[in-house]
Amino acid sequence: MEMSVRLWRRLAVAGGAAGLVALALGVRALAAPVGGSVPSYTGCLQKNGSLTDVAPGDEPASPCKGGPSAVVHLSGGDVTAVHTPVGGGLRGGAISGDITLSLAAIPAARVKATTPIAIAHDTLTMLPLDAEEFDTAALHDPSLSSRLVAPIDGIYAVSGHVSWPLGAQGSRDLYLTANIGIVFQRLASSSMPGSGVGQTEQSISTIVQLSAGDFVQLEVRQTSGNTEIVQVSDHGPTLTMAWLGPSS
Repeated sequence: MEMSVRLWRRLAVAGGAAGLVALALGVRALAAPVGGSVPSYTGCLQKNGSLTDVAPGDEPASPCKGGPSAVVHLSGGDVTAVHTPVGGGLRGGAISGDITLSLAAIPAARVKATTPIAIAHDTLTMLPLDAEEFDTAALHDPSLSSRLVAPIDGIYAVSGHVSWPLGAQGSRDLYLTANIGIVFQRLASSSMPGSGVGQTEQSISTIVQLSAGDFVQLEVRQTSGNTEIVQVSDHGPTLTMAWLGPSS
């Protein structure tokens, strides 16, 4: 005999890329027939708490969108796992068992250079950034040290900072750039004259929509007529990027 069971779970999924917070989940699932195997189903949990595209087995009827939804697995009439991007989600078991919550880290990184960088006159230069102050989700690859790469789709905050030595001639330019798909873009820029009374400090920031695999970099140029050095300090040169939330 088949038995229909209606379950309600209060989910608190915070900080994961799915961005699902305190959702009331109503799930109608069939318990196993007497003497039969336990059926399993998979669906997509939406922001409003609804479960869509439910289908038998381990895959939903159609793919769940990475930003606004999470994959939900059901078995024997109960939620057994909820998976969110970058490793977070719910794990648990059986109708009477406990379900435990693990939070996915918010993708974010701050990287910097540890040695001074020589910049030739009127030459656009991507800054290599060899040290990670923190990196929660493998945004930075030391073999491609100028880049911070988006691990998931979404809206990101990005910022950069450099320090130039005393020098009154020419300008000092700083750019935040991005490769979005195959398109190179300048996201933000700062241009300042050289200073004859102290070092020149430049900071820029913006927000940008990125897909997984897109990356941002820090680019500089100076027109003093000579080679100038991007100086190293406790606050620069640095590049930061942090996931703010899904784009839809």
